[in-house]
Amino acid sequence: MKNSKNLKEQGGQAGFTLLEVVVAISVLTVGLLAVASMQISGINGNKLGSTLTEGTTIAEDRLEKLIALPYVDVKSSTSPQQYGHYSVSWTVTEGSPLPNTKRVSITVSWNDKGTIRQTVLGRVKNMY
Repeated sequence: MKNSKNLKEQGGQAGFTLLEVVVAISVLTVGLLAVASMQISGINGNKLGSTLTEGTTIAEDRLEKLIALPYVDVKSSTSPQQYGHYSVSWTVTEGSPLPNTKRVSITVSWNDKGTIRQTVLGRVKNMY
């Protein structure tokens, strides 16, 4: 009974006004949109990291296979090879950086939402 008496003394008004509710909902909405935007950025960053890791793994695999070949069999690729949506090519430069060595460079390229991305790895193979 005390509460109803207090309400009558206050003119029957208690709680939040419509304006306060609208402002609170607006602030909450802005905060939720910011969090959603960060989520999208995080997902895109993770996808880019994943494709870069996969491309680098393909390059390392191809490089290891080339380095394992006998010295005379290590030659440049004539055309890119496809590994899923990755394109792999390599060049072999004789006498670089020293005589009796071959510099092997692997380039893995892929299309990421219209942007061509690539990773390049290199190693030197000696004759002996």
